[in-house]
Amino acid sequence: MPYTRTTIECESCGDTIHVLDATAIQGMPYCEDCVEDINDAARTPCRDCGVYCDTGDMTAYRGFMYCSDCFDDQFVSCDGCSARVCLDDSNDCLKVDKEHFCRECYNDIFTTCDECGVIIERDSAAETPDRTRGDGDSFCSDCWGDVCCECSSCGNTVWIDEAVQTQQAQGSRGARYECDECRTRNNGRYDYWDAARFNPSANTFDRVGSERCFGIELEYNRSPNAVADELDYFGRKGEHCGCEFYSSILSGDVGLGAAESLSDFADDNDWRINDNCGYHLHLDMRDENGTTMRSLAYAYRKTYKVWKSFVSNWRGDNCDYCHAPSYSADHIRNLRPSRFRDWAANSQRFLYVNWCALGDHTTVEIRLHSGTVDSKEVTNWVIAHTRFADWALSKTLDEIDAVIDGTVENDFQALSDIWGDDDLTAFYREQAASHDHTIAASTPTLVRAARAVGV
Repeated sequence: MPYTRTTIECESCGDTIHVLDATAIQGMPYCEDCVEDINDAARTPCRDCGVYCDTGDMTAYRGFMYCSDCFDDQFVSCDGCSARVCLDDSNDCLKVDKEHFCRECYNDIFTTCDECGVIIERDSAAETPDRTRGDGDSFCSDCWGDVCCECSSCGNTVWIDEAVQTQQAQGSRGARYECDECRTRNNGRYDYWDAARFNPSANTFDRVGSERCFGIELEYNRSPNAVADELDYFGRKGEHCGCEFYSSILSGDVGLGAAESLSDFADDNDWRINDNCGYHLHLDMRDENGTTMRSLAYAYRKTYKVWKSFVSNWRGDNCDYCHAPSYSADHIRNLRPSRFRDWAANSQRFLYVNWCALGDHTTVEIRLHSGTVDSKEVTNWVIAHTRFADWALSKTLDEIDAVIDGTVENDFQALSDIWGDDDLTAFYREQAASHDHTIAASTPTLVRAARAVGV
């Protein structure tokens, strides 16, 4: 019977152990105690909880090892660069609202208001003028308004204690200031002035395509005061966004040229606009009655979607000064012509079409367009609306229904037929496309069938 060995020496400590109690590690026998020592040597205690864990399952941070649970509890990802930052280290992790940032990202994204100390994003901080108080000082919007202002003439930021308060325009809100340079140049004369009377020696109507009188209002948040031939027939007054240039009663191609000259002058001289600026067009309604005005209101309500497609989504959906119509086409249809002026007087001013202007100025005011320094945008808007108004005022409600169905595709083609101008149609198709509203070039069946109505 062969001899069978029952004991063996531990490779590490040399103690004799029963072969059944030995553990082989890389082919060598080890006792139980030595196996534990070997395992502990391959494991590392977590710095936070002290539990030994496999080193490969732990995370190193600044020379210390953390188990997965403690690491997830103590560290978060920077919302700027996604690097891990320690929640307990105020120099490493900086919290803004509910977000966490590493020091580098925090310094890149944020700063503090020099006046009140509130944390603000660098991109939104209002910076002061460069002067001995400190270049590049940053203020939150509230504090900026306490120490700085914008010159109402040149639009530059100036310290309030270095600015001069100007004359208030009737109905304007808040104080208005000018920097010393503009105040000296203007000598207080050109803050506000009235529009000159429009009285051309000769006029034509071929370009505008309508003999209807009109007026325009162009708002700017920076428009240095100027006296120039291009400002003939335009007055200037203060407005919520800065200032507004308003025309006298214009008409024909000469009036269209005056509007074109003002916008070209604004563009050439870097007059600025922002989202608060608008372009308002007034259409003369002095010779109209309740029946014709009801037709115009009905046509404008049904074509709202297509007019809206020509402006930015922000202007069409979010601007406080040109809301969507608050009434339906059926409401206008059911309105008695004799009650139209009462309805207009009690309607809301800040809609895409302002009917209140009928009582104030004997006009309707189209408020949908954003502020602009583009003369083509200004003049095409006049042409498009004067021609459309002439058509709608001459139609019954049923005749309008035969041409306009309230859809963008159909009603754009209807407008194109009404305008009778391929260049104008191409311009507004491109305008719609620039605002992500694609309008097909095909002619819908409804329009083709309705041409007998007299579009």
